[in-house]
Amino acid sequence: MKRFFLTSIIAATMAVAPSLHAQFSIKNVQGDTINMAGSRITFSQNGTADEWSVGSIYSSQTDLSTIESLFRTITTTGKLTVKGLENSQATLLTSDGLNYGLQFDAQGEAIYKVAANAILSKLVVGNDSIDLGRKPGADIAFDYSNGKINLPSANADGMVPLSIVAEFKEIGTSTDNFTASFIQTADLYFGNVNWTPIATEWNNPFKGNLDGNNFAIYDLHIDRSTVGTEYCALFGRTQGSTFKNITIASGNINGFRYVATIAGRMDGGNMENCRNYATVTCSGNAAAGLVCNTSGTTITNCANYGVVSVSTLGEAGGIACSMSASTGKKLYNYGTVSAGTGTVGGIAGSVNYGNGTALDSCYNYGTAKARSTVGGIAGSVAGTTIQHCFNEGIACGYTSVGGIVGGAAQMGTVQGCENRGTVEGLIWGDEYPTPASGGGIAGITSQGGVITKCINAETAIFKGFTQQVGGIVGTANKSNITYCENKAVMNYPEFSQLGGIAGRNNAYVDNCTNHAAITGKKYVGGITGYLNDGMRTRFDLNLGAVKGENFVGGIAGATWGTISGSKNVASVDGKQYVGGLSGGVGGPYSYLLASYNTGAVNATSHAGGLGGSVRQAALIESCYSVATVQADSVAGALCGELVQASAIKSSYWAGQAINALGRLDDTSADTVAYFADGTAAPANVTVSWPEATDANWGINPEGGNGGNGNWWHDLGEKGKTTYPKLWWEE
Repeated sequence: MKRFFLTSIIAATMAVAPSLHAQFSIKNVQGDTINMAGSRITFSQNGTADEWSVGSIYSSQTDLSTIESLFRTITTTGKLTVKGLENSQATLLTSDGLNYGLQFDAQGEAIYKVAANAILSKLVVGNDSIDLGRKPGADIAFDYSNGKINLPSANADGMVPLSIVAEFKEIGTSTDNFTASFIQTADLYFGNVNWTPIATEWNNPFKGNLDGNNFAIYDLHIDRSTVGTEYCALFGRTQGSTFKNITIASGNINGFRYVATIAGRMDGGNMENCRNYATVTCSGNAAAGLVCNTSGTTITNCANYGVVSVSTLGEAGGIACSMSASTGKKLYNYGTVSAGTGTVGGIAGSVNYGNGTALDSCYNYGTAKARSTVGGIAGSVAGTTIQHCFNEGIACGYTSVGGIVGGAAQMGTVQGCENRGTVEGLIWGDEYPTPASGGGIAGITSQGGVITKCINAETAIFKGFTQQVGGIVGTANKSNITYCENKAVMNYPEFSQLGGIAGRNNAYVDNCTNHAAITGKKYVGGITGYLNDGMRTRFDLNLGAVKGENFVGGIAGATWGTISGSKNVASVDGKQYVGGLSGGVGGPYSYLLASYNTGAVNATSHAGGLGGSVRQAALIESCYSVATVQADSVAGALCGELVQASAIKSSYWAGQAINALGRLDDTSADTVAYFADGTAAPANVTVSWPEATDANWGINPEGGNGGNGNWWHDLGEKGKTTYPKLWWEE
C-alpha cells in the first residue's frame, strides 16, 4: 500500500451536479503522479498507466483542502499449478476476506491477482477446502489428485518438501509418514487452522525429521486444554527425531499437559537452530517454549521470545520444561516464563541426571516467575551439571529463587555461571507473606548440591525478601559452595540472615570471596549470615564493609559451626554482637581456627576483633586481630565476651592498647598474647610471637592445601607490623 500526498488542486464544479467533477494532481515522495477526473484516478509511473477507483463520489460541496492523502492498493500476480485440477474451476480465498474465481487450464495452471499484503488462505474445490497459507507472488504447486492432498516425492536429499499448510497437515493423517524426513520450502501462515498435533499416541511416536529451512510458521493455533489431554504442540510425541531451522513466528498454543510449540515430548533426537515467538499456555502441569519434556535429547542454538505460562502446580521453561539425561548448549530466553507454584526456569524447568553437562553456555534475558523453585536458567538441577550460563533477566518468587537455579540437589552442580540480573522475593498471598531463600546463583542447595566458580556480578540486584539471602546461595543445606565470588553491593537493611556468599549456611563454604559492601538487619556476614552446627566456612576472604544491627561479622553474622583459614580486611559495624570474624560464636561445635581480622570493628556493645560474644563452650584457636575495636560497653581486642565454658587459645592481637577480652567469666579460659610487633602493648599482658611448632601455626608445605595444623604461608616478621599470612595468600 502506497500513500500519496496532495500537492495541488484545480477544481471545476457544476452548479447542479450531484457529484464533484474535478481534476487535480497528487505527487508522492517517490515522484509518482496521479490524475483524477470524477471518481476515477489514473496512476502513471514510468509511462505506464494503471487506473484505480477513489472509493467514493465526492459532493460538489466537498472542501478538497481537507484531503490529506490517498491510498493505492498494490496487487501481486502469481500462478497456482495443481495436479488434479486440470480444466477445473476453484475459488481462492484470501486473508482480507475476498474471493477470487479461478479457471485452471489443461496443464492445471491458473493465474491469480490479489492484494500484495493479503495471504492466500484457502483454495475451495467443490465441497473441499485446501489450506494454502502462503504469501502471494511466488508460483505454488501441489498435488490434489483423486480429491485429496498427496505429499510430494522426496528430493535428492531424501527430504519431502512442504510448500503449503495442507501438505504439513497431511503428515499426521497416516503413521506411514511418521518415519519420513520433511523440509519446509516457504513461510507458512496457518491462519484460522486449529492445528491437530502430529503423533499424540504414546505407542506411535513421530520418528521422522523436519528441517524448517529457516522459513517461518505464522499463526500456529492449538487448543487442547481439556483435562487429561497431552502432547500439545506441532508434533506430539517424537522418538529419535531431528528438528532444525524451525521458527514459530506467532500463534497461541493452549493445552493441558506437555504443552510447547514444536514438540510435546522428545525421546532422543536433536533440536537445533529453532526459535519461538508464540504464546504457550498450560492449564495443567507442564509447558515450555519449544519442547516440553525431553529424555536423552540434545538441544543447541535455540531461543524463546514468547510468553510461557502454567496456571497451576507445574513446571515451565523457556526452551524445555523437564530435561532428563539431556543436554542443551547455547540456548537463549527472552520471554516471560511463569507457573502458579513451580518449578520454573528461563531455559528449563528442571534438569535431571545424565552423564556430563546438561546446560552449557545458556543465557536468560527474560523473566522467570513462580511461587517456589525459580531460576533464571533452571528451576532445579539434580545429578548433572549446569555450566558457563548467564542470567541478565529476572527470577522472582516466594522462596527458593536464584539467578541461575532455584535449587541444586543430589549432586546437581552449577559451575562457572554468573548472575547479572535481578532476584526478587514476592509475597504470594496472605498464606505466604515473608519471602525467603534468594541467591545470586541458587535459592537453595541441599543433598550434595555443588556450586563452584560462580560469580554474582556488580549489576546483580535483590529485592522483596525478608531473610536468607546470599550473593551466591540463599539457604545452603548439606552441600558444597567453593571458589565463588560476590561482587554486588548488597544494601538491604531490612534483610536478616544476609551474607555475601550464603544467607543461611548449613553446608560447606570454601575458598570464596566477597568483594562488596553488605548491609542488613540481623545475622549479617561478609561470607555467611548464619552458620549452623557442624558446618564450616573455610579459606574465605571478605573485602567488603559489613553493617547491620545485631549479630554482624566480617565472615559470619553468627556461627555455631567452624570458621577456619579465613580472613576479613573490611570494617564491621553494628549495634550488638559484632565481630571481625563473627558477631556471635556459640555452642560446643563452634570453632574459630587459624583465621584473622584486620578490619575495624564498631558497635554499641559486645564487640571483638574476632568475636563479639563467644559462649556455650565455643573455641577460638590460633587466630589474630590487628584492628581497632570500639564499643560503648563490652569490647575486647579479640572477644567482646568469653563466657559459659568457652576458650581462646594461642591467639594474638595488636593495633590498640585495650584488653584482649572485654568480659571473661570463671568458666572460660584464655592463652592470648599481644604481638611483639614493636607497638605499645597494654600493661600486664603477655607479649610474644607465634612459632611454626605451635599448634595450628605450622607452615603449609610446597604444594599443600592448608589444614592439618599447617594453615600458614608465613608467620610474618617478629618485631615489625608484618603479620602472618594464610597459606592461600601470595
